[in-house]
Amino acid sequence: MLVVAVSVITQNDKEHLLVLAVTHTPPRDPGDAVELPAQMKQKLGLDARPSWIVTTEANAFVWSETDARPIPRRASTSVVYGSVPASFRLRIIAAFLENRKKQRAAIIVRD
Repeated sequence: MLVVAVSVITQNDKEHLLVLAVTHTPPRDPGDAVELPAQMKQKLGLDARPSWIVTTEANAFVWSETDARPIPRRASTSVVYGSVPASFRLRIIAAFLENRKKQRAAIIVRD
């Protein structure tokens, strides 16, 4: 699974990373996800199939290095695909916050 880190929240004296999932499944409602541009996917080394970042559900969990797995089919053992431009990150965050405002998005704490 590829995740997009959005924020860090503190709950029960623990810092949780707030992440949104990326999927190949098109959203039923366009407001439920933000499509990853093809050029951005290519730069990150992802496949050419269309992908969306889900903005109706976020997972919050304590990240540990043991949770990270090396990226398949890459020479290095890096766990980072890369970063996206700040303007795109802000678009994702705005879409998630808009869904929260409309009570259409949930944060699920996974400890």
